[in-house]
Amino acid sequence: MTFRKAMCVTAVAAVLGLVIAATGNAQSLKDKLETRYKNQRVVLLLPNTLVAPFTESGLFRITDTDFNVHYDHFHPALELPDRYKKRATLDDRTTEYVDSTTSVTAKLDPGEALEVMRIAQFKRGRDAYMVDFMLKALSERNRLARVEKFDSAGNSLGSPKKVPFGVHVRFAFPISLIESGEYDAVEKEINAYLLPLAEYQEQQRTATERTQAQRNVSLQPGMSRAEVIEALGEPVKSVVFGSKTILTFSEITVDLENDKVTDVKVN
Repeated sequence: MTFRKAMCVTAVAAVLGLVIAATGNAQSLKDKLETRYKNQRVVLLLPNTLVAPFTESGLFRITDTDFNVHYDHFHPALELPDRYKKRATLDDRTTEYVDSTTSVTAKLDPGEALEVMRIAQFKRGRDAYMVDFMLKALSERNRLARVEKFDSAGNSLGSPKKVPFGVHVRFAFPISLIESGEYDAVEKEINAYLLPLAEYQEQQRTATERTQAQRNVSLQPGMSRAEVIEALGEPVKSVVFGSKTILTFSEITVDLENDKVTDVKVN
């Protein structure tokens, strides 16, 4: 084998190795997401999100085309494609699309649980990798839509039946992030929008406990500014006038002089 041929073979082998490694990393990320989310109850943290009736048209598995409400979230390192800029947006990185033929939708309640029916394989596009979550709403509250078919004369062809409600959520990530196998970064981005129910409930419980603790704070004359902030958190407003400091919080105002509490007033 000539030197040139040997170099070509080596280069091809190196490229193949990189492709295999990248594919393996994408599959590894998918497997970890499956472990974390598949068949789990989750909470969709997007504000004012919708669900709509969906049907499983495929013989073997549900796909994104079975849904009528779609949310697409783009990682901050990606530019929002022009065609998505024409959609309604929930935040600067997330768009909403409701199929024009959909006549029935319902809004998710805060903290409402959905079931992860399927997580699709990472798909490599020209500029990004995409992973799809197919979610089924579990609560039937305000979701009693019934499908009823009629003939050309307007006669019913059978008794109406309830149909499931759900939503399709797609996350788009930079190619380098997926092919380098950075699972923690992927999970962190998804967690900001889609969180397992148990973790969501724990967050809510912690927040409630923190609020309760703040409501039962004990302030004493002579406490320092640092001690007040440790007890109440950062103030909404802070005014310094010579040796005096006024700290305004949501419910109270604390006066200090020479860095010592002198008075507390209810707002």
